[in-house]
Amino acid sequence: MISLKYSPCLKTFAKTAQKKVKSLPKHLQRDPLLEEFANALLSLVSRKLQEKQAPYTRVFWNHKLRSRAGLAYPTLHCVVLNPSLLHFGTTCAHRILRHELAHLLADFRHPNLRDKPHHGAHWQQACSDLGIPGENLYHSIPLPQRTLKRKYFYHCPVCKSSLSRTQSPLKDKPTAGPAAPNTPVENSTLSSNFLSPSPSKKK
Repeated sequence: MISLKYSPCLKTFAKTAQKKVKSLPKHLQRDPLLEEFANALLSLVSRKLQEKQAPYTRVFWNHKLRSRAGLAYPTLHCVVLNPSLLHFGTTCAHRILRHELAHLLADFRHPNLRDKPHHGAHWQQACSDLGIPGENLYHSIPLPQRTLKRKYFYHCPVCKSSLSRTQSPLKDKPTAGPAAPNTPVENSTLSSNFLSPSPSKKK
């Protein structure tokens, strides 16, 4: 177990720790037919609501996805789906597609949405416009689950809350050596941004 300390608050940390996706993996398989359907659906919604412009998207299949049903990349104007959805019928795949398209539509309507919750009121409205009102935040499809051990724990000295992660997103190098065994995180004399792991706390 590795304990890290981050200040001033975990909310700020969570925002700065998000990875900005600039390109898509090369192993994705593009689906022109589903892409045509998705763009036609977005155009239909925009015309129905008398919006001046509709977002454009590309649709890909990613065979490396396991527990995730789909992903939306508003900045890249694309949606990535899990091929395992086809095992549960086309209706299931189309619903997940609409779920992800709602992220693109909400981001298109409100460009500053990236600083707000991904499943907020704007996303719920986009789901309703796309024909899936009351959409759940997470799917209940029995896809294979992947469990990763969370060995990094970040503690906020301001709000006294903790955040567990499987990887360390902090790129700063430690400014001091390892803390002494059993030294409390709050009382450590190391950098306020990064605490190196204590040998006695490794599992």
